[in-house]
Parts: sequence; structure tokens; C-alpha cells
Amino acid sequence: MKILLVTPAHPHLTLWQPQNLWRRALINLGHSVNIFRLTDNKWLNRFKLHRLINSWEPQQIFFSAGKDIILPIKHTVFFSGVPYRMLSRSETVTGLQAKLVVANDPAHAKSWLKRGAKQAICLPISAIDPKLHRPTPPLPRYQADVVFIGGLSLERQKLFQKLMKSKINLKLYGTLPDGFLAPSLKSIYAGPVWGKTITQIYSSCSIALNPVPPHMPTGGNLRTFEIPACGAFQLASRTNPNWFVSSREIVIYQHAPDLIAKIDYYLHHPQARRKIAQAGYKRVHHDHTYKKRFKLLLQLLAALPPHS
Repeated sequence: MKILLVTPAHPHLTLWQPQNLWRRALINLGHSVNIFRLTDNKWLNRFKLHRLINSWEPQQIFFSAGKDIILPIKHTVFFSGVPYRMLSRSETVTGLQAKLVVANDPAHAKSWLKRGAKQAICLPISAIDPKLHRPTPPLPRYQADVVFIGGLSLERQKLFQKLMKSKINLKLYGTLPDGFLAPSLKSIYAGPVWGKTITQIYSSCSIALNPVPPHMPTGGNLRTFEIPACGAFQLASRTNPNWFVSSREIVIYQHAPDLIAKIDYYLHHPQARRKIAQAGYKRVHHDHTYKKRFKLLLQLLAALPPHS
């Protein structure tokens, strides 16, 4: 099958960009994949995209949301990791005109259906590539009791300030989406990291934190799957019970005091921590690979009515 993947171009680490991992999975499934990288010129994007569609004649068009950089297009398979209310108008219209919306959270899929989408499912989109997301030898420069990698929103910073007061050995990596870092966190902040460095950090820590973004009621961000794929023990604010079994493959905390108590417990019980980390590793590498995600997605697409 010829599949055209339309995606915003990202400046960092092309190989590790999720959409490139989608491409690898689809090629491994035996499909021909062409990537159209969106630029900042809406009109040029539209012209070049339609020219490519007419010349290459793909059987499926996978559209990855994330930037308001193209005018609406019809009959795509529309991927979005956030609720439709966080997207631009053109992206929302593309989603509503799509044959299928693929969401990262069950609540997002339901909201798309209420909004008028033809079909919407939650796979989720996030997953892992076993050749990239895997344990690596621990490195002394990354060793820490507790680590977090991700966007350091103001809400997350408030949580980490509470952990600092409890004298937890914490290391923070990631971007500053609000352009601000609390002064009390500066000594433990090591900047943004990408690609293989992320797997090295997770492979070198005792506990990896995953405070799931508030726009994901059930969870399903990339870290949900990347953390256990690297063999790390995951402490998350929530997860879908269909993806991981709580207290067996992942540990869930309810609030800051609960998180602090669980960090203390699992730091002092390394055998229990390793057992859960190993179970999470087995589960994610068995059930949550991009190859399995897209195999299921293509089966679902084949079952859709021909003119949906």
C-alpha cells in the first residue's frame, strides 16, 4: 500500500521524531511510505501537497496535527495527541473531514465524535520502537534517584518544588514552555535532551517520573511508553488500565504527599522496584510498539465503508 505521511517538520533529531518512527513501522509492515514535510507557508504547502498527491496517488493519507501551517484537506487519517480545542481551525476542519481521527486518549476520541467527526478511535498514537527505545548501560553522569524528562510547565514545577523540600535527589531535563524556571529548581535543572540521551538517562536512574499532562484524562503521552521501554521504573499520575496494570507494571500516585511517600518506599525497596520495571518492560515491548499500532490501524481502515 502507498501511504503518504503529512507532518510538521521538526528541527531536532529527525530519526527520533515520532512520525519517522511511524514511517519505520509502516515500512516494516511492507508498505511504501512517502513523507511530506510541512513548512511555514500555508499556500505553498497546499500547492505542493496536492501536486504530490496527484503524481504519487497514495492509497492512504496520514495527517499529523501540531501546527497551523496548511489549509484544510479532506479524506485523511487524522492523528492528534491533544483535544481538538487545542488545535487551530484549519486542523480541526481537517479532522472533521477525515475518514478517521486517531487520538491519544479515549476522552479525546469521544470529544471528536461529539464534535461531528465521522469516525474516531484511541490506539493510542504513542508507542515505542524496540530498536531505539531500549535499555543502555548506566552512565555515572546521568545517575540519580529520581528523574523527570519533559516540558517543565508551571504546574509541574510546583510539584517538583514540593519534592525538593523533602530532600529527594531529583534531576530535571526538558524545555521551559512558559519561559520560566523557579529559582529553587535551577540547581537540579540540566536543560533539554533529545534522542538517545533520553534512553541513557532513563537507563541510569532509579525512578522516572511521569506527571501526565492535564489535557490527557487517561494518559498516553510518549513517556508512558518510553520509560518502561528503557527498563526504568515508572511513577505516573495516571494511566489507562488497559495499557499497564497498576502496582504490577507501573505505579500510580494520587498527589504530592503520596508521590513523596512512594518515592521513599521504592528507593528503599529496590527488589520490588526492579520487579515492576521488568514487568513494564515486557509489557511495552510486547503490546505497545509502533508496528503493532499501525498493524491494528490498517486493519481498522480496511473495515471502514469505502466512502467514509
